[in-house]
Amino acid sequence: MENTNRIEEIDIIKGIAIILMVYGHCYLPFTRFIYLFHMAVFVIASGVVYKTPTSSIDVINKCLKRIKGLYIPYVFFNFLYLFLTPYFNEIALLDSVNDYSTVWGGVIKTLLFHGYTEFGGPMWFLRALFFASVLFLIFDYLCNVIFKRRLFVNISHSFIAVILLLVSWRLVKNGESSVIKMDIFQLGDFYILYYGGVIISGVTKNIKKFVGNTKVGIAVLLISFVLLLILNNFGRIELLLGEIQNPLFFISASVLGFCLLYYIAFFICKYLSPLKELLLVIGKNTIWILALHFFVFKLVNLVIVSVMGLSEDLISVSPTLYGNTLYGLLYVSIGIIIPVILGILFKSLKKKMESTYENTKIHR
Repeated sequence: MENTNRIEEIDIIKGIAIILMVYGHCYLPFTRFIYLFHMAVFVIASGVVYKTPTSSIDVINKCLKRIKGLYIPYVFFNFLYLFLTPYFNEIALLDSVNDYSTVWGGVIKTLLFHGYTEFGGPMWFLRALFFASVLFLIFDYLCNVIFKRRLFVNISHSFIAVILLLVSWRLVKNGESSVIKMDIFQLGDFYILYYGGVIISGVTKNIKKFVGNTKVGIAVLLISFVLLLILNNFGRIELLLGEIQNPLFFISASVLGFCLLYYIAFFICKYLSPLKELLLVIGKNTIWILALHFFVFKLVNLVIVSVMGLSEDLISVSPTLYGNTLYGLLYVSIGIIIPVILGILFKSLKKKMESTYENTKIHR
């Protein structure tokens, strides 16, 4: 069932951020700037809509919701790619040829929430967000049971968030890169971002008039943009690899990026209704874009190679066949449009099937 209590600005932020992600994967101009904040904003946005669990049953229900929203898509799309591997090999879509032994190994890893396929690479984000949000949820419930007062709960969260971030940062600084340690430093980065979203949500509720002031919005938007441009000259961020420059740099860039996209979304909601509707649709189909855009890139490669009579070896080139901006924007557009269409069709089909099932139950 579609959530009727969605925050429009958050869906628009997700829509803008997913466009920036696809753009960044084409390695077009300003990619380094985009990488300062684009994935961090997703995690913060998830924290903004977090609701404190009221009981142990509520904790279980929220965990099940995260399994449905993050783990199931991760498994579904990776399974799809794994079992289509032989067909991908036939049309030279993959960088390397994989046999069924690789496929079955991938099935086990996928079920364990570890590893991913070539096309499912971007879904590392779902795994990291799942572990961080579930850990936060459970810890938040336990803290509320133990301490009762929100002040002590926040102190506990702050302590854990800082410790996890420092541990993850030191692991990367020491050159650690095993799968388990990668999960640890992603957990550290994501936990503090998620908690940051929770804090932002709490603070903004108390200053709604200030946050909703147009002049304040223009000032925050411009200041955030300028400060991000300055930060771009002093470091880089790559969340997948845990490269955050340093904790202060990471937190600053992430919060500034969220402020920038929030007020872009704020003004779009207020003044640009057609663009608002488009971004809302994109923002509600982010998982489809995340899961499918690499695959769509290869289909674009296939079409270009076929039309232009180029060597089949070029089909598997990643991420895109040509590095110039014009072709890059073509990949970005198609990499968003096709997944969104598929997402809408899937939801429509699912809704019809649920409606048919409910009607069948009524007439029994």
